[in-house]
Amino acid sequence: MDVESCKSRARQGDVCAAYVVGCRSIGSDPRAAEEYYILAADAGHTRAQYQLYSLYSTGNGVPKNEVRAAYYLELAANNGLPETEYSLGKLIQEKSPETAAEWFQKASKHEYSAAQCHLAMMYKDGIGVNRNLSQALFWANSSQEATMLRWCLDEVLQAPWMGSHFQASGVAGGI
Repeated sequence: MDVESCKSRARQGDVCAAYVVGCRSIGSDPRAAEEYYILAADAGHTRAQYQLYSLYSTGNGVPKNEVRAAYYLELAANNGLPETEYSLGKLIQEKSPETAAEWFQKASKHEYSAAQCHLAMMYKDGIGVNRNLSQALFWANSSQEATMLRWCLDEVLQAPWMGSHFQASGVAGGI
């Protein structure tokens, strides 16, 4: 389908067509992309919501607007898009580590590797959650991405309190 046909369908309420026009316009006309993404996002299209977050947070071709960026990011996260759940957790982590941990948990349950590793670090360090070795290792080991898995396990296993845990549990030297 050509762009003009998609634009026509988008103006008639076709949410998917609006998203497609946004995607096709982003490189050449970010303002048009914004317009069509808004049509789709306001109708509940999660990917369009995420695209608007990206546009507003970077200011790439549209005025940077952190308030609108956060609004669309939260919409997409509430619709269950794992990368937005993770991004929202990162955005609010300093102000509200407990809430951030909840968002990382949601993204982790969708097998989003970066969130799984981030959650492992939070359990390792006791940030936003109670320090918990078992949970740190569980989430570190859950990462499906090999590079992320190796890095995450290395980070968790370097925690100063890990040695005493392994000695007390009889698995010292077993890793």
